[in-house]
Amino acid sequence: MNINTLTNTAISATPQHFTEAMSQLVSTVNIVATDGPMGRYGVTVSAVCSVSAEPPLILACIHRRSPANFALRHNNVFSVNALTSEHIHLAKTFAGHPDQGLAYDFESMEWHSHSTGAPCLDDALVFFDCIVDAFYEAGSHTIFIGRVQHVQEQDIDAGVLAYSQRDYMGCQSLNGVVVQHDSAR
Repeated sequence: MNINTLTNTAISATPQHFTEAMSQLVSTVNIVATDGPMGRYGVTVSAVCSVSAEPPLILACIHRRSPANFALRHNNVFSVNALTSEHIHLAKTFAGHPDQGLAYDFESMEWHSHSTGAPCLDDALVFFDCIVDAFYEAGSHTIFIGRVQHVQEQDIDAGVLAYSQRDYMGCQSLNGVVVQHDSAR
């Protein structure tokens, strides 16, 4: 394919086109949670990544209209909890669309606090317990950078929960080959 072909098929980057294009990418599914003077909140987030290993920093992007955004700013702590393929119900619950029960319900699973006081999911694939190092406004979201105080990995056979093409899927490595499981709705 030459550059002229690419140019001819390009679509202008409207919010709708951008959202559609981003839906084709694969992202891990996480719950970002906070607790403190402003209350306990959690939200399903796919925009999470490492920033630095020295010092350990991680970022999470939270929509400005989310109550978790306001609470996180004032509680000054948060956890990032990477979900497994067995946590689809949690992803939906903290996205505000539970199959059953209440939206944003912490009672549906076991959570514990570590050094920062942020809720950490007991059976997350991995969780990062963080204090807010910085935050930046970017479009409709706030980018929160957390200084990792504690990290815990679990020895769990379930694959990581991923999101792509507007659906959840479980992925796990098998001898270096990524295996995609059927999505559960």
